[in-house]
Amino acid sequence: DTEGKEYWLGFLESGMTRYYVCAGFANSVEFKNLCSRYQINPGGLKLTSYADCNPDTTQFVARLYTQLLQRQPEESGVEYHVWRLVTNQCSAAEAVSDFAFSDELTQKNISDTDFVERLYRTILGRPSGGTECSGWVSLISQGMSRSYILNQFICSQEFANLCVTYNVRPGSIT
Repeated sequence: DTEGKEYWLGFLESGMTRYYVCAGFANSVEFKNLCSRYQINPGGLKLTSYADCNPDTTQFVARLYTQLLQRQPEESGVEYHVWRLVTNQCSAAEAVSDFAFSDELTQKNISDTDFVERLYRTILGRPSGGTECSGWVSLISQGMSRSYILNQFICSQEFANLCVTYNVRPGSIT
């Protein structure tokens, strides 16, 4: 059905693996009932990767790829970053900083305006209100570092709320 299809596609689009989606089908009551009708052992799929076992955190990490780097994540990168967050190797703030100042993003040489807009979408989950963005860009042009600007976003209540949504520890950066 269309609604069910969209439901599962939503998981794939938000960074979950195909294995996670397959396990969702294979471990479902509907599949078990179907197997029972035909007297087939349904078996089951066990989720073992950090990414598959922590869907909220996985979706947070995928957001860093799609919003900051503006590309689709690769499974190995998601697994690594989810592992770091789940095992408290880093906080959400540190993960955001790692992406914001990664070689990949730095090499794109994006404008200050684009940098600030990406922070709004990634950290606050919304586009800027126009003048909001220009205010931050003005501070950068006056000598404030991008790191300082990032820290202001990370210290916001909106970021704290986003971290609760994705079940990640907010933390801070220095």
